[in-house]
Amino acid sequence: MLENEDQPIREMPLCMETIQRLAMFGITFKIEFYAAGFQTEIHIRPDDIPRFLDHAPLFVASYFGVTLEQYYDWLETDGYPRCSARIGTDRPCKRPVLGVQCGPKEWALRDGGLCEFHRH
Repeated sequence: MLENEDQPIREMPLCMETIQRLAMFGITFKIEFYAAGFQTEIHIRPDDIPRFLDHAPLFVASYFGVTLEQYYDWLETDGYPRCSARIGTDRPCKRPVLGVQCGPKEWALRDGGLCEFHRH
């Protein structure tokens, strides 16, 4: 998870001219972080840096094509999609759907499906 993710990272003035000049010389920008069992590396364009600095989790969620809520849920479940079948006193099963971790986009597609037990 990104450190201090709920606070803007931008505390110092950002000189976009310098960033653009660095990019002209072939310098690239990437974000590396560990989340939900994955070491993740995201390459970003110079124009994306201010948006990342303003709200890193929202930027990452958008990069992966999920909502901010889905991104946080993916982190909370450590990348395991949860079963949505009801058990007992109408509480969700929440067993893993796949039994394996997956990235945010696949997690969002599979979360709320059925685990092996409830598929049969």
